Amino acid sequence: MSFDIAKYPTLALANTVQELRALPKEKLPALCDELRQYLLDSVSRSSGHFCVGSGRGRTDGRAALCL
Repeated sequence: MSFDIAKYPTLALANTVQELRALPKEKLPALCDELRQYLLDSVSRSSGHFCVGSGRGRTDGRAALCL
């Protein structure tokens, strides 16, 4: 599956855990929004399943755990 990095500019800044930790805290909401959108876009193209209800907050939680 192709990954259009132009759609996710903040996500492109964090390729490793170290780069994620180096991001300013002000960028974290945008990062979580882009990660959530990327997951939804990916699953919609691959005919997969993604639980949006309770799983939606997990994107933010996983980003927080890396910090």
